[in-house]
Amino acid sequence: NGAFRRPAITTDLIAGFPGETEEEFAATLDFIRSCGFAEMHIFPYSIRPGTPAAEMEQVPRAVKEARAARAAGGGGRAGGGACPAPGGPFSV
Repeated sequence: NGAFRRPAITTDLIAGFPGETEEEFAATLDFIRSCGFAEMHIFPYSIRPGTPAAEMEQVPRAVKEARAARAAGGGGRAGGGACPAPGGPFSV
């Protein structure tokens, strides 16, 4: 085992998954801000026919797009909090 000195932790975020409430989305924003992800791929949920989620109560398109924009605007770059800030050595 060695150390990887400068890892980049990235994530994908689907905004507006069926049934997502404003409170749940706000908690997601708090979480991503606390993690300080190096990069994030953020996109609104889109229906995939034939999946269980397609049959669930859908979040309106405008809400999904607004949430994706809010997440991208506030991002997950602050660092600190529950997730380690990038830059330290991590065992691999």
